[in-house]
Amino acid sequence: MKIITRFLLLLCIFINSLLLQAQINNGKDSGNTKAVAVKKTPAYVENGDLQFRWSPLGLINVFDLNLTLGAEYSYATNKSLILDAGYIMASIYGNVNDELQPATGYIVKAAHRWYYGTRRKPTFLETEAAFKNARYKSGNQWVGRGVVGGIPAFEELMQVTSRKDVFTFGVRMGKGFTFGATSPMGMEFWWGLGIRYRHYYPDLPDDAQILQNRGWFINPLDYDESWLPDLQVGMRLTLKAK
Repeated sequence: MKIITRFLLLLCIFINSLLLQAQINNGKDSGNTKAVAVKKTPAYVENGDLQFRWSPLGLINVFDLNLTLGAEYSYATNKSLILDAGYIMASIYGNVNDELQPATGYIVKAAHRWYYGTRRKPTFLETEAAFKNARYKSGNQWVGRGVVGGIPAFEELMQVTSRKDVFTFGVRMGKGFTFGATSPMGMEFWWGLGIRYRHYYPDLPDDAQILQNRGWFINPLDYDESWLPDLQVGMRLTLKAK
C-alpha cells in the first residue's frame, strides 16, 4: 500500500512537470526573429483569486450521501490549488435490506488545476487525489464464530459495524460556465480516468466471519479489497469570491 501510494505521488509530480515544461516551450520563440503581436486572452483566474465550491450530486449519492464543500486558490495565472472536504451522513451500505440508513464518515480531496480557453467558458486539466473513510451500522446479523481454516464452529446473532476506506487518483479535464458576464456564480463539469482502491470490511472479532453469496456477478455492496480502474465524471457549482 505504501509503495503504491508513493508511486501515485511520483506520477502526479511527473505529470505536473510535463505540463509545466510544455507551457514553457510554448512560450519560447520558435526561431523567427521578428516580433509577432499576439492578442492576449484574458485569464480565467489570476494570482490571488479565490473560489468556493459545492458538489450537489453528493446529496443524491445513495452509496455515500454527503455534503461536500471546498475552495480553490489561484497561486498564479490560470493555475490553482484545490481542497474539498465532505461529511458522510447516510448510505445503503451496511444493511441487509439495502435501505438508506444513517452513516458517519468523511471525504478529503486535493487537486492541482491548469486553465485554458476563454474567460467565460474556461477548459481545465487537473490531477486529483482523494480519500474516503466511512462507518456503517449493519444491524443484527448471523455471524460465524470460532472460525478455523475458514470454517465456523457455530453462528451467533450479533450487532455488526462495517467500515470502508477508499483511495482514488485521477487525471481529468472539464469545462466551466458562468451565469453571466459579471456573475460570480458558475458551474463546471468534468470527466476523466483514474484508479480506485477500496477496502470494505466488517468490524468483527478475530474468530468471526460473515459468509457472502457472491453468485455470478460482482456486488458493489459485498465486503472486499480491490484496485480497479475508475471512470470519473461529475459537476459542481462555484462562487468566485475575489
